[in-house]
Amino acid sequence: MKGFSCSGLLLLSVVGFLMGGVMAESPAESATLNDTGCDALAKRVVRGEVIARDQGIFAWYDLQDFQSGDTLFMRQAILGADKKNKAEGVWLETEIVPRVGFPVLYKVLIESTGDKAGRILDGQVREGYDPPRPLDLKNLDALPGGDLAGGQIEVVGAESVDTPSGPVNACHVKVIKPDGKNIELWVAENVTPTGIINMRTPEGEMKLRFFGKGGADGSSAMDRPPPFESSVTTKVTTESGTSVETPAPERPEDAKPPAEPGKARRNFNVKRGE
Repeated sequence: MKGFSCSGLLLLSVVGFLMGGVMAESPAESATLNDTGCDALAKRVVRGEVIARDQGIFAWYDLQDFQSGDTLFMRQAILGADKKNKAEGVWLETEIVPRVGFPVLYKVLIESTGDKAGRILDGQVREGYDPPRPLDLKNLDALPGGDLAGGQIEVVGAESVDTPSGPVNACHVKVIKPDGKNIELWVAENVTPTGIINMRTPEGEMKLRFFGKGGADGSSAMDRPPPFESSVTTKVTTESGTSVETPAPERPEDAKPPAEPGKARRNFNVKRGE
């Protein structure tokens, strides 16, 4: 996957997880908390379902690779509902933005109803500022979403997770793997498109930075023009286009919190980095 400066292990795990929709095995009978609400939500997240489905809902994350120490940024946004071969789905766009490099965009239609909820029906990919191209659905199995396969879901319980936008009430769950490479997830409804607040793997961490609804972050970037002019000083020319040094994303002023997030969202107006 060209254009990234990190080692790629965490990135591939995250992309595989978010796009692969791999369902873990039945939850462990020895779960530390018999919480059917957390358990049911975790199952939906792990199988790749879209959790918060209102058009315009978005979330920005920091992705840190433990081995290299590199940090990337990731945006996810709900672009609306659609159908493919009579199957109902929701368009989810994922944008991976390195500090130095050019972005990669995935726009996928994820089935939203029935036993196959979480299945990818259609999609596009755009690397750097090359034109978008159809996503090869046949090769999605090559993504390492299988990191969750063979695991058991263990519910730890409800926790308050600190984010730059304030604390978020979430369900803490673990995917217990036979090889000991467990994955921890903090998930919540009606906050982010995928329900993920934080995720920790042996390779690195994905942490929610801020979320909202509407504005540029809640819209598609597939047709966004290249940044031929930039205020930054570092530019790198690649075979695919012009790459710029990317500052950390800021919460847009026109963003609104998701509708009825309940008690999950607090202090939304706290600016990032404060």
